Amino acid sequence: MAQSQDTQNPSDAAMRTFVIKQVFIKRNALDVKLAPFELSSQWKPDASMQLDVHSAVLKDDDYLVDLKIDIDVKNDSKQVFTIETVQSGIFNISGYTAEQLDQLRNSFCPNVLFPYARQIVSQLTSQAGFPPLVMAPVDFDGRYQQLKSKA
Repeated sequence: MAQSQDTQNPSDAAMRTFVIKQVFIKRNALDVKLAPFELSSQWKPDASMQLDVHSAVLKDDDYLVDLKIDIDVKNDSKQVFTIETVQSGIFNISGYTAEQLDQLRNSFCPNVLFPYARQIVSQLTSQAGFPPLVMAPVDFDGRYQQLKSKA
């Protein structure tokens, strides 16, 4: 009886590897349009965030994954600041099916990178004199499934 691709031998699972080799900031930019002392009203930020995930094969089983986050913050409909950060990681991944590898690179890896990016954004805003901007958790698996269903 032939095995389907979804069914894995226990020995196949033992051959899988997932190693976080390195996590680093690739790009980080804060552009302040309106300094904190220039705010004429109470601080009630309206923030919008865009996420993008890119991955590339480096060599053999090493993959570079970039989590790009763009944040635009307004207060009373006035532009206050923008943040662009790219948190990156190098992951060694092997022994997975092509579908599993795609999900790891586009869902699991960004989930690993997100807390680092979240901390950077919080630090940047507080160092610029604003209250720390704390990003809400992101459902990367749901995002991945949604993007996959559109494709």
